[in-house]
Amino acid sequence: MTPTWRCSQSSTNSPRRTRFQQWSATHCSTSNSVIQFSSSLGLAAEHVPTQYAVRTFLNLSAIWRNMMKKRIPRNSSLRTKLELRTEITANGCHEYTGSHDAKGYGSLSHKCKHYRAHRAAYLVYKGVIPRGDHVLHKCDNPPCINPDHLFLGTNADNMRDMKNKNRQCKGSDKHNSFLTEKQVVAIREEYAQGNITHQELADTYGFSDRGAISSIVTGKKYPHLGGTITKNDRPLVTPTLVRHIRERAKSTSASAISREIGLCISAVCRIINRETWRHVG
Repeated sequence: MTPTWRCSQSSTNSPRRTRFQQWSATHCSTSNSVIQFSSSLGLAAEHVPTQYAVRTFLNLSAIWRNMMKKRIPRNSSLRTKLELRTEITANGCHEYTGSHDAKGYGSLSHKCKHYRAHRAAYLVYKGVIPRGDHVLHKCDNPPCINPDHLFLGTNADNMRDMKNKNRQCKGSDKHNSFLTEKQVVAIREEYAQGNITHQELADTYGFSDRGAISSIVTGKKYPHLGGTITKNDRPLVTPTLVRHIRERAKSTSASAISREIGLCISAVCRIINRETWRHVG
């Protein structure tokens, strides 16, 4: 079995490591053969490192050299940390070039405290951020830390800004989406053709109740998608209709009244039992 080369096998200032560093500085490419690599170190055949070990070290060497070029002096201020890692773009954004989180916002640490770069920039250039407030972007560019592009707002302001700029996830882009865009359009078209109820569609598409189907066919949910939108055809309950239902209930069953006026039986029963519309005589 070919032994794996490890950095710990030699001391920090050993001749072998020195030759290794010199070689990697000029041949930092994973395409170089292991034989060339080992011969440059003067290693015997039985001590040839694995290809994985060579590539790992070369990649780490390149990363380390790039990090050293951008190294920030110790005890630097928060302003210095931001300014040394900022690039100005053509559209006026000051993009933070340091670490970024999954959403694209810059992130950094200062005095054992973690900051998002745009919030740190607001603190440095504009002042205190009130508790509970968000720092919003006028430019909608997450890595931007230009103080002229930043403003304060509540969570409601943030959600409103997102909606106004049409940046929210829609349809199948949502992590908890149950239907695809094609299925939503199909549900609307099936219902518009008639001869099928909300409950039947709910059973077909795996919903526990018909409320979600009702919201889809009436356009309350997925308003950005196509398909035939069906207006809510349930009758408007008025005091006159309530009196009619209660009068009919003296000689007719609730299910018959429900079919007659097109109102669900549960609503009819609540009216008859005066659970709703109690004020109507």
